[in-house]
Amino acid sequence: LVSVAIPQGMAAGQTFTASTASGSRSAGPLLSLPLLLGVGKSTTLTELDVSGNGFGDMGAAALGGALRTNRSLTALRIDRNGIGAEGLKALKGALNGNKKVVDLPMPEADLAAALAALAAQYKNSLANELRARQTVKGAYGRGGYVNHHQKNQGIGALKQAKQLQAAARVGKDKLRSNAAGLQANLLRNAEVASIKGAS
Repeated sequence: LVSVAIPQGMAAGQTFTASTASGSRSAGPLLSLPLLLGVGKSTTLTELDVSGNGFGDMGAAALGGALRTNRSLTALRIDRNGIGAEGLKALKGALNGNKKVVDLPMPEADLAAALAALAAQYKNSLANELRARQTVKGAYGRGGYVNHHQKNQGIGALKQAKQLQAAARVGKDKLRSNAAGLQANLLRNAEVASIKGAS
């Protein structure tokens, strides 16, 4: 098991890097609850690096929940965690109210992986569509003969392929929209910090 907690006695400005006890494996979803609840309660933590732990959207959602109450954290690293559209949405939502986080680079590796997966899904669905159309076409024989069972199978496969294509397009749009929203909130936070620093 992985046991990770935010040291309560951390000095302000100190960076905490989350990793497994051995340092050789990612903590994954096990990191979500103990660590990220600690983030929400911390009043001294200013920098946190949870990159490379593979906690996915579930961990990102937990982190988003922690950011809704934490008001000391200003810098965060989250890449290489398998974060997708839902995880980005959770973080974007957290920063709607959190004006403190100003340094959060986009998780480029996670975004690239998610987009690649959606592109592969779309490509596969196109191949499935072609096979489905060939199945439907092959159901028609000479003299008006129709193999209705084969035709219905092809039509069902065609509908499924179209649904997968639509899901891939929607997933891509959600990923880009949530990433843009998160970036916009970070830019707003940077402006707020700049104004406060100048006053």
